[in-house]
Amino acid sequence: MPTLHLESQSIHYIDTGTGPTVLFIHGWGSSARAWQSLVGRMHRHFRCLALDLPGFGHSSAQLKAPSIALYADLAQRFSLALGVDHAGVVGHSMGGMIALKLASRHPDFVKALVVANAPVRDRKSTR
Repeated sequence: MPTLHLESQSIHYIDTGTGPTVLFIHGWGSSARAWQSLVGRMHRHFRCLALDLPGFGHSSAQLKAPSIALYADLAQRFSLALGVDHAGVVGHSMGGMIALKLASRHPDFVKALVVANAPVRDRKSTR
């Protein structure tokens, strides 16, 4: 897996295929490897990016206290560093929470969104 050095962090990732970009964001305790089977099916039609979030997989440890917003902003900067200014985004579990936050913070970046098994709260319980 290639490594991108971004803001004093080493981010390992998968980058394969051609066409419109799809960014895959893994859940807690997982890594980009969780997406290998799906990426293997999609890479003929899409550029597939899947990163190991900081502190997971082969990426370096998180430098700041992790948060969903921090991971969302990092995912966007990671993509921009690889020449991607917009993408479809797929997130699972915590990755789904990150994908939702990415879409709300960077709506021009997210062109399509798939969220699976993401824990969410209703507006009344969000502080």
